[in-house]
Amino acid sequence: ALVTALAGVLSLIYDTKWLAVLGLVGGFVTPVILSTGKDNQVALMTYMMILNSGILSIAFFKQWRLLNYLGFLLTWLLFTGWYANHYVEQKFWKTTVFLNIFFLTYAFVPFVYHLLKEHGKQLRGIELTMPNAFIAFGYSFAMIKGHYSVEFVSIVTLIYAAIFLWMARFIFERDHEQLGAFVMMIAKATLFLVLTVPILFSKHWITFFWAIQALALLWSSLKLQNQWLYGSFAILLVLSILKFLFYDYSEIFRLQLPDIYYRSGYTRLFLERFITSASVLASVFLSLVLKKSKVDMGFSRDKDRAVLWGVLIVMLFLVLNIEIKAFFHDYASQAGFAAISVLWAAFSIVLMMFGFLKTRSSLRICAIGIFGVTLIKVFFVDMANVSTPYRVVSFMILGLMLIAASYLYHRFKDRILAPSLKEEPTG
Repeated sequence: ALVTALAGVLSLIYDTKWLAVLGLVGGFVTPVILSTGKDNQVALMTYMMILNSGILSIAFFKQWRLLNYLGFLLTWLLFTGWYANHYVEQKFWKTTVFLNIFFLTYAFVPFVYHLLKEHGKQLRGIELTMPNAFIAFGYSFAMIKGHYSVEFVSIVTLIYAAIFLWMARFIFERDHEQLGAFVMMIAKATLFLVLTVPILFSKHWITFFWAIQALALLWSSLKLQNQWLYGSFAILLVLSILKFLFYDYSEIFRLQLPDIYYRSGYTRLFLERFITSASVLASVFLSLVLKKSKVDMGFSRDKDRAVLWGVLIVMLFLVLNIEIKAFFHDYASQAGFAAISVLWAAFSIVLMMFGFLKTRSSLRICAIGIFGVTLIKVFFVDMANVSTPYRVVSFMILGLMLIAASYLYHRFKDRILAPSLKEEPTG
């Protein structure tokens, strides 16, 4: 320990990082060489704490990433070796204390030089914090799961999230120019909050909270104009949508395909199903609202909004079809085909109205396409599978919808022609 400390001091005096590296490697190799095979956890990990405190002290004065990387690697290798050979459940609390000391050391090492000096230099070595957090979390998960239960792991994720949020706040208040470090801390805090959801909650509530967190990430990315946070928003939103459509419906709400009905009955878990679907749809819709802000983030705002509109329309169409078909399957099976036809016609009319109001030809074309498919369905499917009263209702409603569509085109013809007239050359 004294030799390692001397190497660290001399490396600062002579501004030579290789002296510190040599002392550090020798310091970590020493316990391996002197090992007797017997467990002496407190002595070993106290010694490791002393070595890491030396690395932390040097980090106040120098941005030597190689030293930080080596310390990180050797610390976790030595800890892993001890854990594999000597950890038992009776050592849970002592191991937890040392584990989190090591985690905090390498969570703060990349920042101390910047945080304690007014120099304006770019923060370096921040990428170290991510594997450090995952390694510490992995050990915490394994130990807490064995000593208590998985739900208690959420305490660790919340504490880690709080630590990173505090660090983000400290960086932002100290130096506004270090936006990258600030965003990284926000992203890490968000990641542990996302991990908390499946640990603390279960089933469809995971989808619910992921949809809310995706919206929060979008808001943060637009406020900070950061593409990393925006990418995290996109990933989390996609995950929540995929989980809702391909897992929640079949495994939780017990949707039976291709007949489309709920094996446990339509009314069972209706409220939970409504909340989950509404949260995902609301997240996509509110993302569209937030994306109205004219923020230059290096990507096409209009293209992204077009994708979100497409996702919203498809999601809403799928959810309505599933719910309508499942409802009529349980309560009026003969009317199911006609009800779907009415839904498609009504959906196309509403879509057409939005196309006129927003002056978007793509929405109107989509509406006409749905209308065309509805006509084919009514003539070739409903006629063969629906009894006479429902066929009459289906044709009447479809006729009214056609009249409504023709009226809309007549009513808004000036709005459709306006863009083309503006493009005509003058003079």
